[in-house]
Amino acid sequence: MEATVYTLPNCLGCRHIKSLMDRATDVTTTYKEIGTDISKTDFDTQYPKVTQTPFTVLDGVEYENIVQVARKLLADGKVTPPTE
Repeated sequence: MEATVYTLPNCLGCRHIKSLMDRATDVTTTYKEIGTDISKTDFDTQYPKVTQTPFTVLDGVEYENIVQVARKLLADGKVTPPTE
């Protein structure tokens, strides 16, 4: 599975999705910080309907909600629930 995660600095949700993706197996994750790795203009042009971060693309499917990403990874057996 290929994942691209778009983040912003000092974003709490972005830290949470990084933790989730670190626990995932068989997932190649690329992180792109908006404003650093991709310009805000280019991001807005590519994804005009996105209103929040983190924004994740898993195998070409767009997810604007970290809960949806977690559910997808769980359903596909790519991550297990945290033990804490």
